[in-house]
Amino acid sequence: MTDRTDSQRRRSKEILDTLVKQAQELAASVEEEYLESKPIRRANETLDDLEISIDAQDARLDALQARTDAELARHRREIASLKALAVKQGIVPDDST
Repeated sequence: MTDRTDSQRRRSKEILDTLVKQAQELAASVEEEYLESKPIRRANETLDDLEISIDAQDARLDALQARTDAELARHRREIASLKALAVKQGIVPDDST
């Protein structure tokens, strides 16, 4: 009886393993078809376009930041020069000491 039970268990396991393998293959096939479907392709293309747009915006923001930093530095130099002139003319006290 044990041999028969073991044989049935092995056969059941083989059948189960086969079914699991078939289910995995089917799932992979369905996933591939889903990913290749028109709405998903369109969504992926839209995401790609958005990534390109964001990358372009990053470059523009970097350029804007560089211009802003340069403008700020220019204004600071102007303020320092005006302050030096005001100190020289006695309009404001020299606070550098």
